[in-house]
Amino acid sequence: MNTDYSQPLQLTAVEQRALSEFVAQLQEKLNGGLLSVTLFGSRARGMGGPDSDLDVLVVVERDDLAVCRAIRYLAADVWLAHGPFISTRIWSREKMELMEREPTLLARNIQREGINLLPGSRDRELLQRLEDLRAMREAEAEYRAGEGRPFSEIVAELKAEEDDLSG
Repeated sequence: MNTDYSQPLQLTAVEQRALSEFVAQLQEKLNGGLLSVTLFGSRARGMGGPDSDLDVLVVVERDDLAVCRAIRYLAADVWLAHGPFISTRIWSREKMELMEREPTLLARNIQREGINLLPGSRDRELLQRLEDLRAMREAEAEYRAGEGRPFSEIVAELKAEEDDLSG
């Protein structure tokens, strides 16, 4: 995903305001269930025309009907207030993980050209992965020093904990 903010987006001031309001309202309405918001498509590539919509991927903890409806209504409200049409794709965490493992053409395009609109969301994920890696390396070092359990046993335990947390 593109996280190089040194190159300015080729968005109008109206489009920037619409996206800012959309993201702020998503954060407010989804109370921690919002995982990421990504601009993709022609606008993210800087190739959109005057009638291009704003393609936005919204990743949420769960994508049940009520959540999807709330996100789409919010996008419509922002469209009516500001003008630019926000075309939403809504994925659950589970679908996002599937798309990372077995990417479709759309998922590959979003990964390549997408621009993160939710500051810190990707950073939190990367920090958690680094912390997990550090913990696994420490466990492996303890085992090699004869002070711990086999590494495969620890990995199985971490996997079970992750499955319990994801529900």
